[in-house]
Amino acid sequence: MTDGFKIAPLFAENQDLATKLLLALATYAEGGTIYLDVPNINQSAIALVESYQMKTMFECVRMYKGEKPNINWQNIFAVTTLELG
Repeated sequence: MTDGFKIAPLFAENQDLATKLLLALATYAEGGTIYLDVPNINQSAIALVESYQMKTMFECVRMYKGEKPNINWQNIFAVTTLELG
């Protein structure tokens, strides 16, 4: 990403709250490009970005060494960074 604004992390109890947070944060972009790293395991997050015609820039596979962490992905609408999750 070389221009625009990255919104991250975006945690919310449901898609309605995530939408409100996204729209509130997007006002700071003043019409500029917005980026989110959305976990594809959260269908509500996918629906949210699709509702605003956001486009996929790339995809990433999440890998774990050992056991997969016990994470409620349904509350994660955008991760902080792909390196940290």
